Amino acid sequence: MWNKRPEEELPRSFDPSAAGTAQAGELSNPNEVKTKPTLTTSAGKTESDSSSKCTATIGKGVKIVGEIYSSNDLFIEGFVQGTVEALDQKLTIGPNGVLYANVQVRELDVQGTVQGNVECCERIDIRKGATLVGDIKAARIVLEDGAYFKGKIDIVRPEPEVNQQAA
Repeated sequence: MWNKRPEEELPRSFDPSAAGTAQAGELSNPNEVKTKPTLTTSAGKTESDSSSKCTATIGKGVKIVGEIYSSNDLFIEGFVQGTVEALDQKLTIGPNGVLYANVQVRELDVQGTVQGNVECCERIDIRKGATLVGDIKAARIVLEDGAYFKGKIDIVRPEPEVNQQAA
């Protein structure tokens, strides 16, 4: 994949200066009508890609070793080792997902296996049949009957808003 063979080289008509300007689904005929790409959500709703919030998926056959930084919600069904950071997003570890990483996310839903320290701004759900080994720091924790957890829990309270009215 990374070592290109001569037959895998780009076609001779490739223009690298135009590569960054072409958009997915763009038509070559200038007389044809161009439309924005649309996404269909799991609920069957169709939304414009610029106004929707996507979920990135790491599939069952995928193994990643390294750092992941995401600005989208993330669903892991494969194997990840390293660091996962999605500070304003939700991370879901699917039933087949295995995560050996330190995690910093807004919300975490564990259905598979997680080994590492976890920091969540809002909530952690550890579902039935899931395993989490590591220290947790979060505002709320849900541990379902049948889930396995080993580690320390640190409940953090959000700082109260100071009412700055003159007395």
